[in-house]
Amino acid sequence: MRILGVIPARYHSKRFPGKILFEIKGKPLIQWVYEGAKRSRLIDRLIIATDDDRIAECARGFGAEVFISRRRHKCGSERVAEAAAELNYAIVVNIQGDEYSIHPETVRAAVNAVKSDTKAWCGTVAFPLKNVSDIKNADLVKVVVDKHKNALYFSRSTIPHDAENKTGRTQYFGHIGVYAFRNKYLQKFAGLKQMPLEKAEKLEQLRILEHGGKIIVAITKIKTISINRRTDIRTLSKY
Repeated sequence: MRILGVIPARYHSKRFPGKILFEIKGKPLIQWVYEGAKRSRLIDRLIIATDDDRIAECARGFGAEVFISRRRHKCGSERVAEAAAELNYAIVVNIQGDEYSIHPETVRAAVNAVKSDTKAWCGTVAFPLKNVSDIKNADLVKVVVDKHKNALYFSRSTIPHDAENKTGRTQYFGHIGVYAFRNKYLQKFAGLKQMPLEKAEKLEQLRILEHGGKIIVAITKIKTISINRRTDIRTLSKY
């Protein structure tokens, strides 16, 4: 089963404009993401999809294949769908362009998750949260799952709500921005309307759940760092 990896990259980010090209330890963020994804042996072909000439020029400069997409996309997965539409790959992995420390095992976990259920639209990955500041961080998306690891909901809020204030006894999971789609469902996703929850949370994966689709969540111990704001750069000294 051939697997395509696509990194959607846009320049305009509300929380950190131009972060994709922000230099970290001598390399732009997009290069860190690309090289991390490139280490995955599961991916047969890796593309950076962008509508911005600055990002395209930068990506070609470090040897990446670039797909120039339309500008009108509402989310990264729509951009990924456009890049994959005419290519013959059964599984397409959407690797968010701000996943600075993306690990090959994270990609493997997402792919294995979607392969585990033929009805799943995609597989994604989450890791246990222990730190209270992480649990309450609105930039770190949380996910709740059922006993079969089907996603029930994703939110920037603290979910599940700890009604008895026993945070230490409640299990929380932080979501990692990697989605392994079955290509047929990816193309279906791109044609669906945004729904109220997706618009409210600004989380594209909720479109799948709102339209009755299925997301399998693999739980991993590998925590990744995503760059959402300039202040996130400070955490990189730990890695």
